[in-house]
Formats: sequence, C-alpha cells, structure tokens
Amino acid sequence: MPHAPNMIEVTPFETAQRQLRQVTDEYTYRKLYGTLPAIVLAAQKHKVRGGDPNSIREIWTKRDKTFLVIDFEWNEKNNQTVLEFGYAAVRCGHLDA
Repeated sequence: MPHAPNMIEVTPFETAQRQLRQVTDEYTYRKLYGTLPAIVLAAQKHKVRGGDPNSIREIWTKRDKTFLVIDFEWNEKNNQTVLEFGYAAVRCGHLDA
C-alpha cells in the first residue's frame, strides 16, 4: 500500500539497548548522574539537526545558547564561483538586554 502523505516516519534516538546497572552506593550514583547532561545535550543536538521545530523553539526560549547562521550563494552555471557569503551570530543571552 502507498504511504499517506500526512504520516511522519519516527526513528528512535537510540537503537541499541543499554546495559542495566545496579546502583548500590552513592559514588556510583553520583558518577552516573553526572553523565546525564551530556546525554540530554546529545539528544537535543540530534533533534535540532533533524529539524524538530519543538526542540528548536525550546532552546530559543531558554536564551542561553548562541546561534550561527551561514548562507552561500553561487553561480548555477559555474559552481566554483561564489557570488555571496553571509553569516549571522546571535547570543540569546543578550536579547533581553
């Protein structure tokens, strides 16, 4: 059957199962708890690169990141010739000021 045009294919962020760990002491708990921010950041990066608008909006409203936009314009007949180059950087922490 053909796919409906309004269906979005969902791919999970992690495809492999993680090892189950038994935490029995405070040192192991603190060590595992310290890795959570890196895991959350990796998941956010993956969602933003995938173009998820909710993730981008969430990061924009926190106003604690810096956004960089790069734009190239080149000649369609000669792709070795760059006609225009532009960039913009926005530090969201300064928007309220």
